[in-house]
Amino acid sequence: LRRGRDLLGWRLAGVAAVVAGLLTGVPAIAATTSAASAPPPTYTYATMPDGTRIAVVVSYPAGYRTGERYPALFEMDGYDGGGGALDPSQWGNRYVMVHASIRGTGCSTGQFDLFSWADSDDGAQLVERWIPSQPWSDGRVGIIGHSYPGLTGFMTAERIGYDLSRGDFGGLAPNGTPRSSALKAVAVSGLIDSLYSGITYMGGIPDLGFPLAWAGAYRPESEVTGNLGRVETSTEAGDPSCLEAYSQHEVSTDVFEPDLTPLADNPILNGALDTTNGPWWEAHSLDTYEAYLGYTDAPIHTDQQYQDEQTGPRGGLRLFQQLEAMDPAFKATLPYRIVLTNGRHDSAGPVYHGDEQNWLDCYVAQVQAACGALGQPNPDPADWTNDGHGGLTYAATSTVDPCPGESVVMYFETTGTFDTTGSTAGTGINPPLCSSAFPLPDTSWSRYYLNASGSLSASPGPAGSRSYLSAGNGPDDFVGPTESGADGPDGQVYAKLAGPVLSSPGPEELTYTSAPFAKATTLEGPIEADLFATSTAPDTDYFVQLIDQAPSGAEQFLQYGLLRAAFRAVSPSRSDCVDAATGSPEPCGAPGAEMYWPYHPYTASSTLTPLQTYEVNIEVFPLGWVFRPGHRLVVQIAAPPVIDQLYSWAASARPPGINTILSGAQDPSSILLPLVPVTPDLPAEAPACGAQEGVRCATPAETATGSGLP
Repeated sequence: LRRGRDLLGWRLAGVAAVVAGLLTGVPAIAATTSAASAPPPTYTYATMPDGTRIAVVVSYPAGYRTGERYPALFEMDGYDGGGGALDPSQWGNRYVMVHASIRGTGCSTGQFDLFSWADSDDGAQLVERWIPSQPWSDGRVGIIGHSYPGLTGFMTAERIGYDLSRGDFGGLAPNGTPRSSALKAVAVSGLIDSLYSGITYMGGIPDLGFPLAWAGAYRPESEVTGNLGRVETSTEAGDPSCLEAYSQHEVSTDVFEPDLTPLADNPILNGALDTTNGPWWEAHSLDTYEAYLGYTDAPIHTDQQYQDEQTGPRGGLRLFQQLEAMDPAFKATLPYRIVLTNGRHDSAGPVYHGDEQNWLDCYVAQVQAACGALGQPNPDPADWTNDGHGGLTYAATSTVDPCPGESVVMYFETTGTFDTTGSTAGTGINPPLCSSAFPLPDTSWSRYYLNASGSLSASPGPAGSRSYLSAGNGPDDFVGPTESGADGPDGQVYAKLAGPVLSSPGPEELTYTSAPFAKATTLEGPIEADLFATSTAPDTDYFVQLIDQAPSGAEQFLQYGLLRAAFRAVSPSRSDCVDAATGSPEPCGAPGAEMYWPYHPYTASSTLTPLQTYEVNIEVFPLGWVFRPGHRLVVQIAAPPVIDQLYSWAASARPPGINTILSGAQDPSSILLPLVPVTPDLPAEAPACGAQEGVRCATPAETATGSGLP
């Protein structure tokens, strides 16, 4: 491991601090405890139909007594999996917790394959067959997980839906009654919709940072360290099964002794060879199988942090939107909810955990108070209970829900340091906006034009153009890894590699600035930048960034979008559009339709003819933000930076060239913004610069110059 670290150039102790949240399914917050003790966890195995043995650890709630039957919460991952017991107190001591290792990891036998259908099949077998057969199970199961466990859990639910659609889990139970699915609810977070465009090739541009480091080093290392305890315990107990399983695994973090996963399934090899979207990527992506969720009747709860620097800023929202678009017959029996907030990958635990607790308590534990708080229908109201096992009173521990009966819960200006400290002290959570759909039904889709003068306005200015130098990688206008919890020395290394932090424009970028907002203005939803542009190069990468500029000059970096020009082709049938006049959903080919989310297939590339004008439609990832009075919106265009927190486009640069952005009625370069007519309930004073979770803030350099080339 040490040799692999040196070769990769990573100080993995710092990297571990940055992505430590990937090791934990749920942050330990607001736990309900009991004075009664619980039995020690049980370490065991579940045998799959093909003979694969899945390592499982079962932990019991405080007050559990042998012979009692509880609902279960299930989590499965390729980290500590069956080697680390989940804590029932994090979920109110209302559930038996089941933690499993995916095949080919930990003490599980079999062949590892990242985000595979085989993993989800194992999860389905555990949820539908193994857990209900245990003496402590009441037959009701919920799936939980954040990040890797969340991805595995979401795909497990999809697999269960697939099996239910074919009747594999149907038929009659032993007592002769119709068999129903054991899965009663899903509460997962930190998701990726498309493995290709959602994280590995965002905008078709290879990300040589987090995906590569995670798949090649961090995940295998975390798997080894997370299962050492079970290996040692198994050996001491005379059970060689765990060590034997490990001897069969092909796990390595050494670049000279690589993972020997079959070449057809190796994620790093496929990431290098399949530079366009295709069957391998689709087979390992959550959005490929989402239509099967409707067969489960299991309510789905997820979330999205707008500045998620690990699993990306859009995955949860795109999956939610696809749930919204499902067959109405499914939607009638499939409640779903998403919680949105500013923040990084591990910022939002204090925001969404209580909501998840209500969700699971209602649909899995059948707690009347939780269902009442949600304003959601319980499918089995006759089975509601207000008192639980071990003398717990469920009704007294349900969290008040701020958006009863609504599907979309949107928080603004969340402050704190939860992702870096793990402490909720100082966390500030304002009352949310609530909605029945996303984007919000009353969204005012407002187009702002990028004018040749450098202004950003509601109407196009005179015809003209501005140019910038796109030379390899763009400027670094913000601090990178240090904003994600890495230690001081890592920040110093970053500064030496990437240069000083700058917020001033220069010849390698363009900025377009709006007039000050006269009143508080709320932006909530997907964003699209439509550029009419030329380049002297045969291909170029665009990086579009949104910045809030305060009257003091302080700049908060809100969101970005990026696209390789060679992948500019758009599929109208798979893109999202609205009627320009009413804002209602509209097919993209209809007259007057405005496209707010362009779908790029990424299946084929097409180079540019130098100096020829092209329209480039760039997905800017979703955002929720309130522009305070006196603040301005700045749109910045450049090549992608060397490092953006954990992402890196350092080795992906296109040939140098002069890029020109055209303006005016003939070539109306613009950005489409989702403005909503309501302002959330916020304090009179905005949070201090840098206080919001995930929102980086910098002050302008003293030597500010005009943007673009003279």
